[in-house]
Amino acid sequence: MTINIKNLSSLLFIVTIFSVFFNQLTFGISTRISIPFRYIEILIFLSLIFFYVVSLIYKRKNLIPITTFILFLWLFLVFIGNILVNIGVSINETPFIFISFFIWMHSLVIIYFFSILRKNVDFIEISIKLLKFHLFFSIFLYLIYLLGLNPLSFGVHDPADNWPRMRGLFPEPSHYSIFAWVTFMYFFLIDTKSNLMKIISFLAFTLSISATGVVFALTNIFFIFLFRNFRYFFYLIPFSILLFFIIPENYFMRDVTRVYQELLLINEFISNSNWQNFDYTNGSRVILFLTQFYFLEFNPLILLFGMGPGGQTILLDDLQDVFNGPIYIIAEFGLIGFFLISYFFLRIYKSTNIIFRPLILSYVFISFFNPPGGNFGLDFLLIIYFIHIISLKLRPKEEFDIIRA
Repeated sequence: MTINIKNLSSLLFIVTIFSVFFNQLTFGISTRISIPFRYIEILIFLSLIFFYVVSLIYKRKNLIPITTFILFLWLFLVFIGNILVNIGVSINETPFIFISFFIWMHSLVIIYFFSILRKNVDFIEISIKLLKFHLFFSIFLYLIYLLGLNPLSFGVHDPADNWPRMRGLFPEPSHYSIFAWVTFMYFFLIDTKSNLMKIISFLAFTLSISATGVVFALTNIFFIFLFRNFRYFFYLIPFSILLFFIIPENYFMRDVTRVYQELLLINEFISNSNWQNFDYTNGSRVILFLTQFYFLEFNPLILLFGMGPGGQTILLDDLQDVFNGPIYIIAEFGLIGFFLISYFFLRIYKSTNIIFRPLILSYVFISFFNPPGGNFGLDFLLIIYFIHIISLKLRPKEEFDIIRA
């Protein structure tokens, strides 16, 4: 039973990583083929639940901490209430009960890792191997594209009239850039022996040519400064300067203009506070952020209990997403769910190696502005957990609390 649960947990972790990060194959600029990792993920998770239940029967031992049990219970109650209220509703001819169930099950998987398997040596090795594999694989795809051996532009965003951008197995270069910066920070802070790997991972990040990635990186450096990690801060300054020299001029001017326009939008909102002036379909990160509050139901009951998993599809009458990061938790699981999840976030944050905490805070900031095509729902929690797991490589193995069910 121990072997079954441990092996299933590791398998589930790998499949969930792929379902969050690498769930689409993208060709050309925007031709995408979805891969059903999340269906596999749910099947493995149901098998894992079965073995847990059997373990409880035979060992008569509570394997789940009371705080985790309360969080799972809350997610269950919100799901049941949501289904009872919206029974018979369909979105784009799809029964809402199926939409809600799918989102709820995926949320349970994320919470499973975020709250129970917080420290696991096996996950550290899996995470680091995935970082390295994706780095080399994305570079390989980019190189064979430059050599003319990748005509479908798999792993490369090629706008035809501009410099090709690296995106690896991600749908968009902006999401690849976040993962690439995490990879670079792994070689910069942990696996520090090879300067070549630092340069390679930094170039991979730079070749994504993403304004989102640059903001994420600069935010990370800013938090490093606030944490008074001056040694790392001053080491990162040359990389920051190099970044602006490597990015092609037309992209650089585009990104500077884009950031400037975003600042103008913030100023306009502060001056007018008119929600109707903002169209969330135009891709502006500021507009995406502000629009969340426009759609957020400020009914006290909904704020407290949430709209339930998939509730925003009813709000939008479409299979779309508008809520990102922490705001998503409030929208679909309510303030109660938000505070419960925040408790586990604080636990993870405190147990993360201190030199990696700025990276977690930087991603929390970016998650508020997550664009379309990226990570939706509670996916951002798995990314936080992923960063946390990598940081534990800096600790001796005897400190780990390995789960043995």
